[in-house]
Amino acid sequence: MVPRDVFIAAVSPKLSKPNGRDLVALQVQVTGKMQGKSGSVTFRLIDYYDTKHGISAMMRTTGYSLSITGQMQVDGRVTAKGVRTPDEAIPFREYVSELGKRGIKIEEI
Repeated sequence: MVPRDVFIAAVSPKLSKPNGRDLVALQVQVTGKMQGKSGSVTFRLIDYYDTKHGISAMMRTTGYSLSITGQMQVDGRVTAKGVRTPDEAIPFREYVSELGKRGIKIEEI
């Protein structure tokens, strides 16, 4: 076996857990100035495997997010034209609200 194959053989059993339950933990802290005043804000998201539906936390946090942004584009809530970053184009509070409707809570701490 070549080194890559040895590595894959060694780590694969640890990465594949058919009965495993995952979680997604994310914290973002932003510090800066707005209108000349210094400040900071922190957001936290913790999401868990959905045992009722068999959906991993990673599936929930990535798939639901993509679905929401697509729906917001279709229904006109995304009004930005041209190339934009997600934080420029997506209305933040509405996005967080939509995630909340799906059981994914982002809290400001």
